[in-house]
Amino acid sequence: MNKSTLACIFMTFASVYVSAYGESLNDISKFAKEMCDEIRTEGKITRTEIEAQLGGNMGGVAKLLGASMGIDGRIKTENTDFSGLPYNELSKEMSSARQCRKELSTMLIKGRQELRSDEKTENDELLKVWANSIQGVSYLNKTSGYAQVDFEARGTWLAIPEDISDSDIPETAKGYISPNGDPNFLSNTTTCNVPLGALIVIGNDYKCKAYGAKGSFELEPGETVYFSMNDVDGLYTDNQGYVDIQLAVSKK
Repeated sequence: MNKSTLACIFMTFASVYVSAYGESLNDISKFAKEMCDEIRTEGKITRTEIEAQLGGNMGGVAKLLGASMGIDGRIKTENTDFSGLPYNELSKEMSSARQCRKELSTMLIKGRQELRSDEKTENDELLKVWANSIQGVSYLNKTSGYAQVDFEARGTWLAIPEDISDSDIPETAKGYISPNGDPNFLSNTTTCNVPLGALIVIGNDYKCKAYGAKGSFELEPGETVYFSMNDVDGLYTDNQGYVDIQLAVSKK
């Protein structure tokens, strides 16, 4: 990067996002409270009572787990049947509704994680993204359906050489950095208003789908995305290094 263009890069506040995963945990906590309080708000609650209570609310359980109810009454996703909630991990007898809510929430979270891990992975792929490529590396959803793409990048790369002398550039932004970029040096020169040097994922509409060393996004049938480093247009040629990106793609 040359010094004259560095004036285009400035500090800004990072956006705060609420993840869908965080929302689902909140829903699980509320559901657990409702189920336990319907049994009783004071006194002991047994595992058998909880199992019976959930048995009458399996539609709500399926929704919390991100699944659906089959015509046979079993919880399932598009790819797999659910083996069942781990009721055996609950205490046989809980001393209060508070303990009930805590143990039930933990069980439902574990059930959700198990269901997600059982989903069929359609494709695993490894991409190599070079820091000096402005277009980056493309990935195409070749399926006829929507896809969930989880990615994780490993390695380091360089956007600003260590010998650049400019008081406006944090020392932490110089040299080789992680694909998370430098949070002390944000850039709004691309469609992703994120740290300079961060791995970015750009969609067909030129909007930012994700960024950082690890994340996920959805793809429409036939949609293409591009993985690249977040840098200033025209200043990619002196960038160095690359990161390897592991993709795990599954049906939505």
